[in-house]
Amino acid sequence: MAPIDGALVPIEEAGLERIRTKSVAITDFIIGAVDHELADLGFRIGTPREPKRRGGHVSIQHEDAQAMSLALRAHGVIPDFRKPDVIRFAPSPLYNTFAECWKAIQVLKEIAMTRAFVKFEEVSALVT
Repeated sequence: MAPIDGALVPIEEAGLERIRTKSVAITDFIIGAVDHELADLGFRIGTPREPKRRGGHVSIQHEDAQAMSLALRAHGVIPDFRKPDVIRFAPSPLYNTFAECWKAIQVLKEIAMTRAFVKFEEVSALVT
């Protein structure tokens, strides 16, 4: 149990209420950034917008989600992909910053605008 005890220290220090508060704030931030920066590029939010109805991730839908997810990974952003069309960002409220989330959105925007995802269209992955 010693390894688990050490892993729990940051959680205990932060407190569950503060962790949830940041989780809501950072997912709200991502949702707003997608609405403002990506909606005109065919992206839409698949996650419930109401904080009480969502967990700590944001599902971003796009018809080219799989290829974009792989392109994000090639650019150092690590999302999840879920068929058929979901890129999922799951920021850790303990470790990720708002600036990192903003950068991830900007990388996704650049990938969409330049169509850098096209070279990943032939790659098949069930889940990333």
